[in-house]
Order: sequence, then C-alpha cells, then structure tokens
Amino acid sequence: MATINELIKLAEHESRDRKAKRAGLIVALTGTLYIGSANKNSAVYIEFFNNQWQGWLETYQAGMPKAVFTRHLEAGEDFDFVLAKIDRYFNYMKRKAKGQ
Repeated sequence: MATINELIKLAEHESRDRKAKRAGLIVALTGTLYIGSANKNSAVYIEFFNNQWQGWLETYQAGMPKAVFTRHLEAGEDFDFVLAKIDRYFNYMKRKAKGQ
C-alpha cells in the first residue's frame, strides 16, 4: 500500500506530464524528463536535476553524433515557470521554421 507522500508525488508527476503534453512535449521519463522537437534539427528538453528544473535547446547536424549547438534556456525550482519559458521558445522555433 502506498503512503500518502508517495500518492502526492505520483499525482504531481501526472500533473506535470499532462502540462508538458499540452505544451507539445513528449514524456520521456514521467515526472522528470520532457522532450520536444521544434524542427528536424532542433530539440528542446526539460529535466529535473540538481534539485531544479532545467530547460535547454540542442541543435543537431546530419552525420554528427553529438549536438553541434546547445543553449540553456531556463532553470528554476518551479516546473510551471520553466515550462512556460520553454513553451514560449518552442512555439517561437515552430513559427520560425514555418517562415512566419
């Protein structure tokens, strides 16, 4: 039987997963890691590590095994704040890819 703290943690993870999905991200590791693709060469990530949420962008080039460019976008203790910043940048990248 799960404890109340475990149930609360599970509910928080599920809530973050729903919010990330609404923002167009894929749940890579429930409650911990989210990934989105703005175009064929760039991906955005949100991950919980070092006791805070980190958001960054990586750009890849064909034939290269590692990212050729990485940009830190946001960090903080509040998931919703970091998600909002990443979502804003994610949407900007989508508009830019469409030429708008």
